[in-house]
Amino acid sequence: MSTPRSQRSFFYLSLISASTLATGCGGAAGPELGRLSGTVTLDGKPLANARIVFQPTGQLASPSVSDTAEDGAFELRFNRDRKGVLPGSHQIRVTTARVVTDASGKETDVQEVLPAKYNAKTELTYDVKTGSNQLDLKLESSQPGYAR
Repeated sequence: MSTPRSQRSFFYLSLISASTLATGCGGAAGPELGRLSGTVTLDGKPLANARIVFQPTGQLASPSVSDTAEDGAFELRFNRDRKGVLPGSHQIRVTTARVVTDASGKETDVQEVLPAKYNAKTELTYDVKTGSNQLDLKLESSQPGYAR
């Protein structure tokens, strides 16, 4: 007994849809990522406890994020389970503003110490390649000629 053509078409369409949902975008492991690490300095000194966000430009895609260590070092993470960043052009935001919670649960706002050109009005960009990438961000706290 033969199956009507519309039932066979529905079966194959369902099979294709199910396999697409099972693998998700970019396959079981997710999209291909580049690795990116480096350091952040402010006025020549390591910038600790800063948040770095790499936001892909020209596409709706997830950013990669890292916090800097005491020595200013960072390594971007695409998500909790994967280190890396999508290849392509990115806007970079670096911020020191955050909320810190002490052992008693009291929250304290840490104010931004970086100029807006590094975060809210960022001028920083980087083109991530597949494979390993190294980026050392050398930030300055003031404009040239500005008296501190």
